[in-house]
Amino acid sequence: MAYSTNIEPTHPPTTSSSTSRPSTEDDVPVIIVGAGIVGLVLALALHQHLGITPVLYEQCSQFQPVGAGMSVYPNGLRVLRDLGLLPTVQNAGFPYQTRQWERHDGSVIMTAQEDVLGRNENDTTPLRTVGIKRWKLQIILLSAVQSKGIPIHFGKAIQEVRETKSSSGTVTVRLSDGTHRTAALVLAADGTKSVVRKYVTEMELHNHPLKHAGTTTLMGLASIPRNDDRISIVTSLTSQCHAVFFPVSPTEQCFQFHFPMKDTSDGDDSWSTMTKTIEHEHCQELAQRLTQDGWDEQYIRPLRSVSQAIQIHSCLLDQKLETWVRGNVVLLGDAAHPPVPFIGQGAQQGLEDAGTLALLLRALCCSTRGKLDVQNLSQALKLYEQIRIPRANELLDLSQLTGDQRRKRSQSARYAEVREEIIQRQVFFHETSPNMLPGATHDYRKAVEKVLKALPQRMPILIEDDEDEEEASSKNGNCTC
Repeated sequence: MAYSTNIEPTHPPTTSSSTSRPSTEDDVPVIIVGAGIVGLVLALALHQHLGITPVLYEQCSQFQPVGAGMSVYPNGLRVLRDLGLLPTVQNAGFPYQTRQWERHDGSVIMTAQEDVLGRNENDTTPLRTVGIKRWKLQIILLSAVQSKGIPIHFGKAIQEVRETKSSSGTVTVRLSDGTHRTAALVLAADGTKSVVRKYVTEMELHNHPLKHAGTTTLMGLASIPRNDDRISIVTSLTSQCHAVFFPVSPTEQCFQFHFPMKDTSDGDDSWSTMTKTIEHEHCQELAQRLTQDGWDEQYIRPLRSVSQAIQIHSCLLDQKLETWVRGNVVLLGDAAHPPVPFIGQGAQQGLEDAGTLALLLRALCCSTRGKLDVQNLSQALKLYEQIRIPRANELLDLSQLTGDQRRKRSQSARYAEVREEIIQRQVFFHETSPNMLPGATHDYRKAVEKVLKALPQRMPILIEDDEDEEEASSKNGNCTC
């Protein structure tokens, strides 16, 4: 499917129940559960790095764009760059020049240059964070997947996962239409309410139910430009909330208002797109409240010009997972680590999961391009957990800390005064908030290279151009791994 990101359809294109051949009971090398952002990136990474064509199953009946706007940070952009998608994503979004901490009356606490987050010794030029409509990124990824001939089957949820006891360790999944598919590897990127996670964690003492993270967010898009190309982090003592504003195009911006939740007993996350009537009422009520609380007009104007809004109740696992792998079944993205939204690393960690796993499989499980050699699969999956679990947990803790700091600033004048002084000192010495650096500056390829170099009697060939690999494989039929 060809799609130009310069054209803004009133309704993003939809996809029928299958983008390729109909489902059969034939064996496939890899099944991906979930065709959201992480599932699509994972499919592209497997195809790019190993020459494998996976099959994706998505429970939604058709392509459904969700969310409002999102930030793609440099660590996520590195994954997309390796898939050849960086220019397309940059052109479809809007790069930030500065990051600014502000008070609700419009006064400025501190300003940082955004390219600080994109500085990496392996990048020829700093990558700058991109604000983008979430559905635009979805369409870019979906178009790329379809151009590779990777089949996606919509309207097919996973009902059951079952592994064989043989040495090959194949996995059979039962689909909602009653059919079965068998694969060497099942990769689950099926989101916060992951069905496959229940299978992976079945042997653990706790079932890891979801719990609310204590925050509800009103997020939306407004058809008015930002005053400049900055992302603003705003706190308010009068309204006891904090907000974020960033551009997604030269003429549009995304707003996010984060409020503490009074009742966090129900662990049912919600990404609910409101009807136009309710959307308008919610935003106008909030605009009136913020006006009374003394917010600057630049923060209220987007609520009055809202084009789309959703309400999100952030959820976490009751306990972090100690394992993301069971046999030949693997968790990625929100299925493994549901995020909170305060440092913009939720989606980025899913992208890192996908890129990391693909590179490990290429190095350890690819003897012939397009074929998955399962002999070293268990080792590859152990390294995946070794790299990704500590990394994702670190970023999750840092995001929670950042959210707590912003919440306390909105509830205590004394704390707000102290924190503002700390922010000023931190930005002076680090050139940005140190809470943002561990996420954005990370290079997933270097993390993979490090663990592979530590393996005995192995010299991994990792940092090569994949086009050169494909050319080499076409000559000798082998994967350069």
